[in-house]
Amino acid sequence: MKRSSVTTLPADVLDELNRRILASSFSDYVGHSAWLQQQGYSVSKSAIHRYATEHASDLLASERIDSSLSAPEAKLRCLEVVATLGVADSSDTAIEHAESLLRWVYSHP
Repeated sequence: MKRSSVTTLPADVLDELNRRILASSFSDYVGHSAWLQQQGYSVSKSAIHRYATEHASDLLASERIDSSLSAPEAKLRCLEVVATLGVADSSDTAIEHAESLLRWVYSHP
């Protein structure tokens, strides 16, 4: 199996990309690709999207939850991630996935 061009990035560049993916709520892959190009790395938006999708739980787990984040704000962030990843086929399913993700995030500090 071919190794992802994202995982071959230097650690400091990958860390910044991870931060950018989280800050954009798993969106703006064109922007991430352009930023990487500016850093001297040619990585397609599709490769970044595949990486973000495959590593979503790891990325979310690495993000520290701000203690000032209210419960509704945390729920909304999880719902945004679910919507962005396109894993739900209805609003009810999206809410179920978001609640499941939120439970997971809070159980894995």
